[in-house]
Amino acid sequence: MEWTSEAELKIKKAPFFIRAMARRKAEEVAKNRGKIVVDVEDIEAAKGSRELEDLSAMDLSIEGIESSKFLDIGLCGGVKGCPFTLFNDEEVTRVFYRVIQNENLELFMEKALEGPVLFHNKFKIAISGCPNSCSQPQIKDISIVGYHIPKIEKGRCVGCKQCVRSCPDRMITAEDEPKIDMEGCIHCGRCIQACPTGAIKRFQEGYRIYVGGRLGRKPHLAKPIADIEDFDELAKILSKVIVFYKECVEEKKSFSKVIEAMELEEIKNRIHERTSLESIESIL
Repeated sequence: MEWTSEAELKIKKAPFFIRAMARRKAEEVAKNRGKIVVDVEDIEAAKGSRELEDLSAMDLSIEGIESSKFLDIGLCGGVKGCPFTLFNDEEVTRVFYRVIQNENLELFMEKALEGPVLFHNKFKIAISGCPNSCSQPQIKDISIVGYHIPKIEKGRCVGCKQCVRSCPDRMITAEDEPKIDMEGCIHCGRCIQACPTGAIKRFQEGYRIYVGGRLGRKPHLAKPIADIEDFDELAKILSKVIVFYKECVEEKKSFSKVIEAMELEEIKNRIHERTSLESIESIL
């Protein structure tokens, strides 16, 4: 459906994670009015003009959890009900925060760091409920990203092509049966949600851990080191990574640069060798 230029500008005020929903509702209103072009009036009728403007400045904080002198926390729209999130963002964030407290990380950094604390000295984390990565997990020290890996159930496809339309990256074709380009699939789970017959189901889901990202003069994207299916195991891995991070700080080395210089298997081995919490119950 066509949109006026004014309507396009208006809808862009909505944050990414509700923009698609807002567009659909505006188009529904326009169709019900017998129109073929969406204008600002349709948007206002569908969502309310003030609501769209307020959403663009949505507060993504969680009560009791905030960034500090030594800690930078990035959250995504999942904490406010983004429909794309694949886990309970607040629950995951609170566990991560308690692991940080249990490891006394901020007190450790206060003692270990010399001089003023600049942004690159901070411990930077991100929680992203899905691979859209709105909280920029690729440039943080440690991040958690939700993932759903799809699989095909043969004989259930009815040819509706909802899966094809749902994939933002065009990784799906559907002739007799749906086919997914698993090399290009980022495991966002949208095709699973879109399929009405169960022809595409969830094969695996959980928490993908990234480590070693940074910006600056020589940026480096974080490396995925583990796909964690069990919530209890998540706290253990986070604790191990933080112990490794503290070792780098103590040795006055950049955690990100240490990670960059290592092969993936070496990173995994180094992290798994660290001493961690016994279980998630010990921090709740």
